[in-house]
Formats: sequence, C-alpha cells, structure tokens
Amino acid sequence: MRAIAISGDEKVMQLLLGRDDSREITSDIFNAGVLNQNEKILGLLLDRGGSGRILTEAINRAIENCNEKILGLLLDNGYQMSQTLVNKATANGTASTLRLLFDRGGVITGPVVRCAAGNNLEGAKMMSLLLGEAENWMTMEEMTEMMIIAAKSAFEGPGILKRLLEHAEDVLITEDVLVTAARIGPRDELFELFSGRDWEMTEEVLEAMMSHLASEKTLQLLLDRLEGLEITGKAKVLLAAASNRSFGDQLVGLLLDRVNLLDIVNPLLVEAAGNDTFGLGVVLLLQRRVGEINVTQEVMERAARKGPMQAGFSAPSFHFSLVSISEISVVNDWGSLH
Repeated sequence: MRAIAISGDEKVMQLLLGRDDSREITSDIFNAGVLNQNEKILGLLLDRGGSGRILTEAINRAIENCNEKILGLLLDNGYQMSQTLVNKATANGTASTLRLLFDRGGVITGPVVRCAAGNNLEGAKMMSLLLGEAENWMTMEEMTEMMIIAAKSAFEGPGILKRLLEHAEDVLITEDVLVTAARIGPRDELFELFSGRDWEMTEEVLEAMMSHLASEKTLQLLLDRLEGLEITGKAKVLLAAASNRSFGDQLVGLLLDRVNLLDIVNPLLVEAAGNDTFGLGVVLLLQRRVGEINVTQEVMERAARKGPMQAGFSAPSFHFSLVSISEISVVNDWGSLH
C-alpha cells in the first residue's frame, strides 16, 4: 500500500481500501501519501483513520513542498495549529502557506519576521504579506535587524530590502547593514537600492565595498560618498581595492592620492599577485608612483600559486616580466637580483 501511496494511483488505492476494511493505515503509509502531494490519495487515507497518524514529519513535508492545500487538509483533520508551525512555514515555505496559517490563527512575532527576512524562496512576498498584516508593528531597531538578515539572503535579499525600504522611507541605513551587504559578495543590486537614501560612508563600509563591488553604478555610488572621508586604515582599504576583480586598478588609483604608500608597497604587490584580472594594472600604478619596485619572495610565491597571470609573474625565474617597466629588481631570500 505504501508503494501505491507513493505512485499516486487513486483508483488502485481506493480498490485496496475497499477490499480490506481492517487494513491499518500506518505512519509510513500516511507519510508516503503526503510525500506524493496527491490530495485525493491523502483524503482516502484520512477517511480510513489516517488522521491519527499525522506526525510532525508529515507537516514538515507539506511545508517544504510548499503545498498549502495538503497543509490545510492536515490541519482540518486534527493536526494542532501552533506558533512553531508558523515559524517553520515562514522559514521554509511560501507566502501562500503563511497566509493559510494566519487565517488559522497564526500571529506575527519577532521570530516570524526574522524567518521571513532570511527566507530564500519567497522572502520578498512574505515581507509584503507581513507589512500588510500589521503596518506599524516594526520599530526602527527591528527594521535594521531585518535589513541585516535580508542582506545575507542569497536570492531574496534585494527584494526583501526593497519592501522594507518602501515601507519606511526615512529609515537610516546603518553601517552594519552596509558592511553585511558588501561582505556577502558581489551584490551590487543591494547598493543600488541604497542610492539616494540616508547612509554614511565609513572606513569599514569602504573596505567592504572595495573588495566586492562589481558594477559601474555601485562604483559611482562609492565615489559620490567618498568625498571628505578621512582614511586612517590605509593598508586595509588599499589591500581590499587591490583584490577587486572588477575595478581593482581604478580603485587603487583612486586611493593613491589619499595615502602614503611607502610602508605598504609590498603587501599591495602580494595582493596584486593574487588578482589575475587587474594585477598588472595595479602594479603599473604602483610603479608610476614609487619608481623602482622590489618584488619579494612572498610576492613571487603568491604569483606561483595563482598560475599564469596577466600581471606577468614568472615564479621559476624569479623575474617580473612587465611590459613597459624597465627598473624592477627582484628580491629573494638570499639577496637582490637585478
């Protein structure tokens, strides 16, 4: 019977149940019917006493399968509604699943909102539903917390943030939100949402953005906010810029006028050696600014780990073959080679 429940053959299931009135509907058979997501099969099993076999596993499957009809059927046949169920549906289900549970008595709580902000399936729709259900339930502190969670969401983050920002147009976008959005990776659509909003460029935000920005719009947003910012942790910011694989050379060039390079040239070369897109551009910029460049053993080893590069590092020969650069010395563990 379990095999029939999995296959979803309603006629055969009805025939089997009709032939053997004493056949017990076990939890295993019932869960197979839930897994199949066939309402008629599940209805037949429930009619034969399967309601006593509704376990949490069956409810979880209905939520994971985003099947609000099956979930409603299980609730109609005895599974107890609870706030824990609402939390599960908000974290792993869809907006329609959540709507069903609200209709059955579920309420909006802190955990529900946090789960919605991190939902990678339909987080944006869920947030719209929550905002519509209780328009003024979120404080500014809670709004910031939701934005940080949403910024970490791999797929739904931009949509969730858009709903939150539309709901509270005067909200201050904090440093924590900006740093989280930047550090999660190339998520330029998030920063484009912040354009025209109230937020402050800080050194920590700058460092995070330098590493990951990947679009011209985000680059322009950074430039617009950079005016007047005093950079104290020059090494961290410059190293972050040198690691950027979309605008590494431009970003380093932008910062060179603002910092003293003399004590961080080698760390920058090490970072450039690991950037197979703009390593050459970064090194050319450094060479123009400081003249002769000493390429250390550490730089060569970093280049060797990356393999063939546009920057022209050649680890076996300990030479730095860069077009148009004539005065470069290579330093290894035993001294200088010219």
